[in-house]
Amino acid sequence: MAGIATGTTVTMANDIIVGTDIAFAKGEQVIIEGVSPNAQGPGYQYVVTSSRMGKQFQLREVDLLPLAGVSQPLEAKPAQTAATGSDLKAGTVAEVTKTALLDGKVAFNLGDIVLVEAVRPHKSNPDLKYVVTSKLLNMSITVGADALVVAPPGSVVTPEPARKKAPALTSLQAAAGEVRALEALGDVEGLAKFFSIKTMPNPDWQGARFRQLDNAAGKSIRTTAMAALVRIGNSHAAEALIEHLGEDGVCLDKAEVTKSLVEIGEPAVGSLTEALDDENHFIRQGAQKALKKMAVPRRDGGSPRAVEALESPRQLQPLLEGLKAWGSSAVKDLEKMGWQPDRGEDGARYWIIKQKWDKCASIGAPAVGPLVTALGCHDLMVKNRRGVINALAKIGPPAVVPLIEALGDKDWIVTVYAAEALGKIGDPRATEPLKVALENMPEGHSKQARNALINIQIKAKKGKRAGP
Repeated sequence: MAGIATGTTVTMANDIIVGTDIAFAKGEQVIIEGVSPNAQGPGYQYVVTSSRMGKQFQLREVDLLPLAGVSQPLEAKPAQTAATGSDLKAGTVAEVTKTALLDGKVAFNLGDIVLVEAVRPHKSNPDLKYVVTSKLLNMSITVGADALVVAPPGSVVTPEPARKKAPALTSLQAAAGEVRALEALGDVEGLAKFFSIKTMPNPDWQGARFRQLDNAAGKSIRTTAMAALVRIGNSHAAEALIEHLGEDGVCLDKAEVTKSLVEIGEPAVGSLTEALDDENHFIRQGAQKALKKMAVPRRDGGSPRAVEALESPRQLQPLLEGLKAWGSSAVKDLEKMGWQPDRGEDGARYWIIKQKWDKCASIGAPAVGPLVTALGCHDLMVKNRRGVINALAKIGPPAVVPLIEALGDKDWIVTVYAAEALGKIGDPRATEPLKVALENMPEGHSKQARNALINIQIKAKKGKRAGP
């Protein structure tokens, strides 16, 4: 089939694989779009397009076959003129005289040796009467007399080798194949679903105990899905990775997610900047780590947008709100930012969480509100109420009015410890409010209020003695 002209329809002689994907399947029809010898391989000259991959390739002549009834037949062999198809009988070994297609697929190649299994005219076309088996399609086909001649002496039909049953795909292989398909479609939501896989059946692992754990197969498929999102590489893919940072069990993948976001690069910066003030601690922390790595100058230079994001105030506000919730994670994030506690309420909350009572008391009046509020935080104050009371006592008179108001709190624990703090301060303004609170305190919890009244009276007497 030398000198194939542009515009000729031909058939692929074999499967052609590019990388791990099939670009052309055996028997597939393609059109010659041009003839342009490749400089590095002159034999590769016929330009065709792979409909599967959407790309043009240069193929060799041996990769292509003529369509039956279109291309010029090869020179006839002497043996082929010895007998015609009309002489064939059941059981005759015959030779195929031309390439034959069935539904666009090659059923027989020129020169194939076949066995005539039966002579039975086809109902729809009596000219087709010889029943032979196509090894390429693994099925019986009825052909006409023009397709066969008696095979040369000594020709034998090669038996079809027994086909081995393909091994069943493991769950990991099947999942990896699905990831590749979703990546080809750009399906970010579909890929993100793989992040929920914590375990996968692994036949090589023995014992049910191991299968309950996060095994290598589960980790592998999540990493594969992340790599696919990196190759998609848009802001939508970055958002899916950032969302994964806030999911349960993300501790298994935090390093991989951060690395993937850095690899996406600039398309991820906008989403990472927005994530800096997310209410989820893990999302904030992961976004900050990724931006820091992107901001560090490398061979291609650091990202100016990442530097700008890290310097923006938007990442500070949610952390300060975290201090109001007495979150130790907010303290850690603020410290990583290099934040220095001020001499206001935010600074006081910071020192309360750190249990640095002297530093909190040194702030003075602005620390009173956070300290009084802390009295009612049971989780925080189980072991720390004594420190809060001592800090309020050191602040002194500025804490009296807020503590008097705390005597009327619905939580009797707050009332009890507010009374104790007032007793330590010893300000006479608290005498009457303490008497009222004493009447309303639960039985068995009035000791602090009684002691507070006694302390106030003692300090008042000392003050009179020290007078002029």
